Order: sequence, then C-alpha cells, then structure tokens
Amino acid sequence: MKKNILYIVAILFMSNSLFSQTKLKVGDIAPKINITDYISNVPSDKNFKNKFILLEFWATWCGPCLQGVPNLNKFQEKFKSNKDFVFISITDEKVDKVLRTVKRIPFKSVVVSDQTGQTIENFGIKAFPTTILIDDKGILKWIGNPETLNDLILNNFLNGKEISTSQNSNSDMPPPSLIVRNPTKIEEFNTIDLGYKTTTIDKTMYSFSVFKGNENEGGGYLFDFNNEGNYQNWNLDLISLISNLTNAFKNHIVIPENQKDKLYSIFYKNSLFKNEKEERNKIKNLLLNSLSLKEDLTYKEESIYVLKIVDKKKLQEIFNEEGRKDGYNRTHFLIGNIKIERMLNTMSRFYNTVINDETGLLGNYDFILRNDSIENTIKDLELYGLTLEKSKANTPYYEYVSTQ
Repeated sequence: MKKNILYIVAILFMSNSLFSQTKLKVGDIAPKINITDYISNVPSDKNFKNKFILLEFWATWCGPCLQGVPNLNKFQEKFKSNKDFVFISITDEKVDKVLRTVKRIPFKSVVVSDQTGQTIENFGIKAFPTTILIDDKGILKWIGNPETLNDLILNNFLNGKEISTSQNSNSDMPPPSLIVRNPTKIEEFNTIDLGYKTTTIDKTMYSFSVFKGNENEGGGYLFDFNNEGNYQNWNLDLISLISNLTNAFKNHIVIPENQKDKLYSIFYKNSLFKNEKEERNKIKNLLLNSLSLKEDLTYKEESIYVLKIVDKKKLQEIFNEEGRKDGYNRTHFLIGNIKIERMLNTMSRFYNTVINDETGLLGNYDFILRNDSIENTIKDLELYGLTLEKSKANTPYYEYVSTQ
C-alpha cells in the first residue's frame, strides 16, 4: 500500500467512496482471515469459527473509510446482543499508525491488522472501503460498499435469508459514488500522459512545459517535491493554477477577462530543487512569462487566525513513514504524515480564512479534526497541544495584467 505520489486529484480523495468488486462472489467459501495484530476492542475469544462476521477492509489514509465508521458503529450497537455476530475492521498497516487513528476516531469493531497483506490478497480487495458478510458456515453472503448496508441486509444475513440487490439502500447515507476515468480519443496526445512522460519517464534533470488545456480530459494536480521535484497541474483555469502555486484564495486573485475561460496544463521537474516555496515561486514566474502576464501585489489588513503551541508534549512527530494524506471528508480533516504548513493551507482554503503558523514546528504529524465548525476544529487541535487564536494581518491580493 505504498502511496509515495501524493495529493493527486483532490476530488478523488474527498469522494464518498471508491469501490471495486472483488474477484470472489457471493456463495463462495470465504478465504482465511489472517491476523498479525489485535489493536483495539480485543475479544477474549479470538476463535471466529461458526460466527457471523462483518469484515470491513479499510486504511488510515482512506477518507471514505473513516467517514463510514459512525455508520458501522451504529450497526455494531444495534446487534451487540448477538454474541455470535462479530464486526472486524482489518487493515495491513503498522500498529502504531493505526493506534494514532483509533485514538481520534472511536471504533466499536474489533480492529486488527494483517501486516503480511495476505488477507487483502486472499479476498482480492482492490479498493477501500469494502465490506464482506460471512455466515456461520464460512460462506460469503454479501460483498459491497459499507454505505449501502442497512438493517434489512443484516437481519436477512443473520436469519439465513436471501439478500437481493434491491436491498442495497441506506436512507441515512448518501448513495456511493464510483469514480472511473473515461478515456477519450484524443487525436494528437493525451495531456496527462505527455506530462507524465516529460516529468517522470524522461531522464532530464530540469523541464518546464505549458500546454493549452483539454476540456475533454479531467482536471487535477500532483506534486511531490521530494520525488525529483515533480509538480503537475492539468486542465485547470488560470486562477486555480495561481491559487495552487501561491496558496492564495481564489477570490484574492484577479486575471484578465480574456483568460477567464481558458484551461492550461503545466508540468515541471527540477531534480536539484532545494526549497519548495522557492520552487513554487519559480514555477509561477515561468507560467506568467509564458502567458505574457505580470503580477501586481497589494496587501489589505484582515482578520486571521494564528496557530500556536500550548503543550508540545501532546504532539507526536512522525519519522520514516511512507504514505501521506492531506484532505477532508464531510465530517473531518484527515491529515497524515504532513507538515504543519500544508495542513494550514488545507484548513485555510476550507474555511476561506488566512491561518498563519507560529509554532516553528518543522516535522510531519497526524491530525484528525472535526470540520463542521472552526470552533470544533479549535477544540480538537487542543487535544494535540495546539490552538488557533484570532489576530490581524496584512494579506496579499494578486492582480495579473497583460504585458503585451
């Protein structure tokens, strides 16, 4: 589950679910469930033979998985009187990484890990979250997205009745969404493929390219300055490109009228990069030169928030860990193995207010924070020894004019 290429297409991360059917089918004998670590809600009896099992495949970096935990907890609570019905949430991640998550989001299920990855392979799991119902005879009775689980499905499962596809509805949850990239026939080239080639496959140390966007392709971004200094934005409008590069709010950016309906793709690579902030500024200047634009920067005093340390002992810095997450779902910010500055960028855009960093922290950290209000975000930050305080500061406004 290596996720070294990060921040790819934000809408994909924030989607309700990304579900793919396993190779197994209903009626098959369930493969072996291999468990290397019991992490939370450890049962006294670890023999699950002749038990009804709800097996949930999840990961700490999976936004839809964490978003669905309250729904599974609700079912666990409803059926807790049935001692032969076991809820198991299984991942393949390290124990300490899982513990950081379950400390912030309460699971009522038995939380386990199979660090060998054998269980995921045995069940042919291709995406998270995936839920499988296994009856007391070890037969697969249902395979699907946990968002579509409901009381009727679970009652029929426990009573040995047939589960029809028409029962896959849950009035308490929105319908699952399946994101599939629909390849379109492009006569000359596919912009994303070309950008991937110029920044990833080619052995050049440095490259910069700007292309006109293609409205028939999806838009998105990928940046991983720790991996050969790669930065890609494809099929985005100019305001979005500048916002991504400067971390400025879109309503703080003004561009010429003749640029408002145009899409662009930029691909950048600098294997010798030293500082991400400097690289972003360099890319911005290269883009402006390519489009014959100049920048006029002004400042206005506005109300902002400032992040400060209250108790550093509550923070746990992350060392030598693969995989990062930086996004949010309907209920929480989900930050994993990320620097404070990037977390604040995500929060600033979400709340459309400037949040400056005065912590001086340079390491990577995990955060799970409620996002239903900034007040609740502040309360959750206090659990990590941090706080947000109101302040005043001069904030930048960007205006771009043609040099031609």
